[in-house]
Amino acid sequence: MSKTATGILLGLVVAVAIGVIVVALARFDLTGKGGNRLSGDFNYDQSQFEKIDPALIGYRPAGSFRVELPRPSALAVAPGGIYVAAEKALGVYDRDGRLLFQQVLSGRPTCLTVQGQRLYIGMADHVEILPAGVLNDLPAPTAWPKLQDNALLTSIAADDDAVFLADFNNRRILRCDLEGNVAAVIGKRDVENGVPGFIVPSPYFDLALDRTGRLLAADTGRHRVETYSRDGQLVSFWGQPGPSIEDFLGCCNPCHFALLKDGRIVTSEKGVRRVKLYGADGRFECVVAGPAELAASAPRPITEEDWPMLAADGLDVLVLDGQTGTVTRFVPKTASSASEASKDSGH
Repeated sequence: MSKTATGILLGLVVAVAIGVIVVALARFDLTGKGGNRLSGDFNYDQSQFEKIDPALIGYRPAGSFRVELPRPSALAVAPGGIYVAAEKALGVYDRDGRLLFQQVLSGRPTCLTVQGQRLYIGMADHVEILPAGVLNDLPAPTAWPKLQDNALLTSIAADDDAVFLADFNNRRILRCDLEGNVAAVIGKRDVENGVPGFIVPSPYFDLALDRTGRLLAADTGRHRVETYSRDGQLVSFWGQPGPSIEDFLGCCNPCHFALLKDGRIVTSEKGVRRVKLYGADGRFECVVAGPAELAASAPRPITEEDWPMLAADGLDVLVLDGQTGTVTRFVPKTASSASEASKDSGH
């Protein structure tokens, strides 16, 4: 074969290889929003898990309201009200769903939390702060610097000393001071110190702080909730995949979780829409709401904002359905617990 022919053949091989790489990169979904791309043979029918024994349901719905905001994306609750973030808007509602105040935002928040007098708003790659409890004449939000490494924030937890940010794109948690300076990175794989590294296949990466100040994070690829010390040491974990009601079914669960005032943990799942309650030690206690209680008039959810978002109000559980824009309050079925929840929440 002549040098010219060899060169042409080599050029064709290189061109084909480059084409294959380009196609592969184009199809590779870093966000996880495109699904698992498996064939229909792997799309298991989960309808058999949607029926829940009524005896396992320990909560009941106690009212709901529509937020009338475009594409609701985050939920938080504080003594000053119920906060719902949406596309370029923040709504503050009272316990009965009456709109107290609405604030224009620069974009669509990805997460939200209230700590003390501060409302922390995650805006994908940075945090904005508004004063909490102020219902008029709000100043422009204070914005922290944008995070590096193509960060995508999916959850915020804060106390009087630090702010913790869950970064889905980098599978890490950032511990920041109250001025937004990153003080530590938590969760990066460290075999020597017993940190396995987070497995988070899609952008559901929730976190919270317990009553002792320790960090809880959802390691959704492992179907478990992990507890870390504030300096990033893995302390314990619980949860496993499986078909039983106490387990987490499907991919990337629990997709959201929140802590009740007594330290118990309420979780929500994608795939089969259900909300469950666990003890602080991870032992299953009851179902808060199943698919029947979370049924919506809109079509079956297909996008990331459709799965139930959670906030805890004393012992009550607030569930935001992003598809319908409905917030539903679930209260314990025992009257004494419900009364205690209302009293402790300050309403």
